[in-house]
Amino acid sequence: MLVVNGNVQLKAPSLAIDQKEDKTVPIPMIGLIGRVYPIRWVNLTAKASGLSLGSYGYALMPKPA
Repeated sequence: MLVVNGNVQLKAPSLAIDQKEDKTVPIPMIGLIGRVYPIRWVNLTAKASGLSLGSYGYALMPKPA
């Protein structure tokens, strides 16, 4: 899971407005998992998840299990 921290600030001195919001938002990611049994008592597992970030590319989170 990807966690994004963000903040927004609105200032309008002529209207006496000065507000700020901080939020932390979890973003679920789509992924794959694979498991291979090279011999009877051994298994190899791998996980990878990612998210497209538009023109910025991709956020990938590989996880050996």
